[in-house]
Amino acid sequence: RNGMERRVHAAGESKAGLDPYLPMRSKDMRRQRRLLNELHGNFIRAVREGRAGKLDVEVAATLAYNSTSRFWAQPGKKTLAAMVEAGDGLFDGSIYSGEVAHRIGLVDAVGEMNSELRRRYGRFVHLVRVQPEAPFDLSRLLRWLF
Repeated sequence: RNGMERRVHAAGESKAGLDPYLPMRSKDMRRQRRLLNELHGNFIRAVREGRAGKLDVEVAATLAYNSTSRFWAQPGKKTLAAMVEAGDGLFDGSIYSGEVAHRIGLVDAVGEMNSELRRRYGRFVHLVRVQPEAPFDLSRLLRWLF
């Protein structure tokens, strides 16, 4: 467009695999799927290890069942076992309120950070808020200069 042409210089066959301007090759798609599955598996292991003994997988699976079912009901034992094994309600992208996440065991408590830190470590905890810097305003500088 406008006399510009796109060029990609890459060493290696896979370097331009995620280029949005090129058609997606099935080989690139398989590679990305493998990587995504590996990352998801790492996430699942980290949550299971980090929340060991705290997760209520059956409650999570029941919530997942009820969010996909037309009726609010209890899943059968086999269905529930299959859903627990698959991680339904925990590792399927489900989103919960703080209260429900607490009931499932995804969080230890629901509260406000400042109060909780003071409760845990005493009233002399000093919290420092880190704010992003304001963006540099080049036009303001140019107006000041000229």
